[in-house]
Amino acid sequence: MSLAIERRAATNSVVRGLVRSGPGWTLWPASWSGWLARWGIVPQPVDGAWAVFVVCMMSLMWVHPTLQTFPYHLIWVITSLLYGFRLWRPVVITTVLTVLTVATAFLLLRSYQGGTLASDELAEVPLMPLIVGLGAWHAWRRAVAQRRVSELAAQEKTVAFRQREFLRDASHAIRTPVTIARGHVELIQMATADEVICRDSEEVLHQLDRLHHLAGRLLSIERLETTPALNLKPIDAQALIARIARRWSAAVSKQWIVAEGPAAYIHADENQLTDALDAIVENALKFTETDDIVRFAARTVGPWVVFDVAASGPGIPEANRVRVFDRFYHRPPQGAEPGTGLGLALVAAVAGAHGGHARASSAAEGGALVSLRLPAASVMPPPGEDPGEHSSKHSSDVAPGETPALGSGAG
Repeated sequence: MSLAIERRAATNSVVRGLVRSGPGWTLWPASWSGWLARWGIVPQPVDGAWAVFVVCMMSLMWVHPTLQTFPYHLIWVITSLLYGFRLWRPVVITTVLTVLTVATAFLLLRSYQGGTLASDELAEVPLMPLIVGLGAWHAWRRAVAQRRVSELAAQEKTVAFRQREFLRDASHAIRTPVTIARGHVELIQMATADEVICRDSEEVLHQLDRLHHLAGRLLSIERLETTPALNLKPIDAQALIARIARRWSAAVSKQWIVAEGPAAYIHADENQLTDALDAIVENALKFTETDDIVRFAARTVGPWVVFDVAASGPGIPEANRVRVFDRFYHRPPQGAEPGTGLGLALVAAVAGAHGGHARASSAAEGGALVSLRLPAASVMPPPGEDPGEHSSKHSSDVAPGETPALGSGAG
């Protein structure tokens, strides 16, 4: 009676030891799980199934010595498949292979001594563990390499995130002291009539403006590259470039040209797009002289609307046509103050935020051609509006023809 009670208590203990380790139920007491964990093994249902299968195959080899080959090969095949799912640590797979090799070798030698197994079959005793072991070694190396790549990717992502946070915080933090400093410099200008002090204060104000402009562009680029919040609406590309050309022609003395073309519409954030086109114009102005040509064009190329800003001047060397869109990349113009190095970077950010891209090439005028390519939109003018009205609206500012001149500007 007491023996039956003890057996029932032992059975209940094993049943209580059935714990979940990942999906599914394991087939061993909880105390075994702690021992296996010290070896780097987290018990899974597939491990228990594999162990039961191996025991069954070895039992078959013991009971039927004439059927050694089939269960022997199944043991190694299933072990290889299991390792593909489990990927044990090297010490674990080495121990498993050693135990399997010794156990199966004993069974094969027993059959060989009994005359039921040919001697050439014994060659598989070292061969099968070697094949499985090499496969396990390569799988482990690949897993370690993938883990390392994932770690490096995570580190790079963290560094990039911290850089973005730093740039965003710095851009915000710079604006306040710059505004305060500008106010004090202006007070100094108002309180003195000394020409030297006034001239120096003008230079200080100029540099403060450049710093404020740089901070603003950095902040805009970061917002566009991380969390772009675009106010998308239909835009007439031809009307937009005509408006931008008119504005610049009133301020800078150049040969401003707007190329006429068929109507082209896009869905875009007009403010961001205007900032990008202004940045391209600013870049062109740094490398052109008075009365040089600056040409605007908007054209449809397949599913894209392409904004072109071309200029005469030195152009961009072919080796630098990709780098010019990097942040803080400078091509200092001869005899002129260098820019912030963020103008074309802003252009690339605006293009990317709209699902497009920017590129630089050579212009027919001999200088640089910067193109902003954005997805086209099938938007027609409102009812009652002449489809060609977008051209007639600025026809007074341009002469008819393919490349009508907008005027030389007010200077």
